[in-house]
Amino acid sequence: MRLKRLECMDTHACNELCTAILRQAVLDWVAVRCGTSIKNVSQQELLRFFKSKWAKALAGDIDPMHLIRQVEALLEDGVPRGGVIINK
Repeated sequence: MRLKRLECMDTHACNELCTAILRQAVLDWVAVRCGTSIKNVSQQELLRFFKSKWAKALAGDIDPMHLIRQVEALLEDGVPRGGVIINK
């Protein structure tokens, strides 16, 4: 049975959903990398997600691993989840 809500989803709504899923995965990556424990989420599982066809489909023209490389560069520079620069 199809949900009526999904039948009327337009392209913009689909893109917003894709963006939200990727955004949450990036936030989870940062949280796990900074030592926060998330139930049933590991860095290995997140890495597998970012390398998956599913993540590539959600990201469109962007390489999902590029997102992780950008986040890692920020973490190395001391920019935590909130965007405040530390250790500078």
